[in-house]
Amino acid sequence: MASSFARTVQSVLSNPLVVIKTRLEVVGFNEYNGIYDGGKQILAKEGFKGFFNGLGISLIRDVPFSGIFYPVYHSFRNFYGYFLCNQERNSTQKALITSLASWSANIVSCVITHPIDLIRTRVYFKFYNTEES
Repeated sequence: MASSFARTVQSVLSNPLVVIKTRLEVVGFNEYNGIYDGGKQILAKEGFKGFFNGLGISLIRDVPFSGIFYPVYHSFRNFYGYFLCNQERNSTQKALITSLASWSANIVSCVITHPIDLIRTRVYFKFYNTEES
């Protein structure tokens, strides 16, 4: 629950940068001369609310991602700890277990939430295209 709440706050705070990043990926530098210019143009054309377009779909992706990640991470950590190391672990072994568990949990979480991420990118792009029309 705490992980999902933290991800919600993070999504709201970072959404303006995600909007700019997505626009730069989709339309490239043909429209914007960088992050600052992109932000300036979005503010001028769409107002402050333009930075929060797609926030709903981001939350639909990000909150489940974090809700999936932690329990999967914990399971992988136990799994790798049991199979890779003895009970008394040194710091290198702990770092290896943590890294492998995090990497594995990220893959699982990304695979599950990736379709929503594709929809999110389409939503950001669709909004951009309708603004131009």
